[in-house]
Amino acid sequence: MPDNSALKLLTIEDSSSVADTDPGVFSSIYNADINMAIWQRSLDLPTQVYVASLIKSPPVFQTLQAVMQVGEIAPWLSAHLPNRRGKPALIADISRLCEMFSVLFDLQRIGLRVALLSQAMCPRFHVDHIPCRMVTTYGGPATEWLENNRVDRTRLGKGRKGKPDDQSDVFHSPRHIRQLTVGDAALLKGESWHGNEGRGAVHRSPPMPSGAARLMLSLDFG
Repeated sequence: MPDNSALKLLTIEDSSSVADTDPGVFSSIYNADINMAIWQRSLDLPTQVYVASLIKSPPVFQTLQAVMQVGEIAPWLSAHLPNRRGKPALIADISRLCEMFSVLFDLQRIGLRVALLSQAMCPRFHVDHIPCRMVTTYGGPATEWLENNRVDRTRLGKGRKGKPDDQSDVFHSPRHIRQLTVGDAALLKGESWHGNEGRGAVHRSPPMPSGAARLMLSLDFG
């Protein structure tokens, strides 16, 4: 039988991202060669039911955004999210992610955004000029990204000369585009992370089919 361990190690070494079903994977973001750490997970049924009700109905909100302490988040969400079956489950999940984010980076306050979208918010590949951000998609298409060795950074921003991603040569093949799945929670290291200039995670909002909707969460340093 072939020795697959060498291939596995090569894949890890060539990758700027790491993924696991254990939330402990988040600590990998502190590794200098990692700019994306993904907790692969599935949403429980009550959360799925609530999210589906938000996506399928006429929009009841567009963006909920605030900067606050972790202990303030659940009451704030309870006051602002629509009252439907499964609401406590979504609030509990968001609160859990906020707690993890706060502990991992020793934050007193967190910038939280819950967005219900009908079109791509950031449709072109880009980097964020922040230390780190957590993103998760609760329903609809999820975030897309490129590994470090699959992106031409000179084609980002002004370097794309106004061309869309598929014409700017920022990537060489659509096969190189990777995508999170619903429920995955990902840490994306930005350009402002100490020592990470020129290596920020390259990502974009996914294309949105006509009539589709997306519910996503992002967490930032407060």
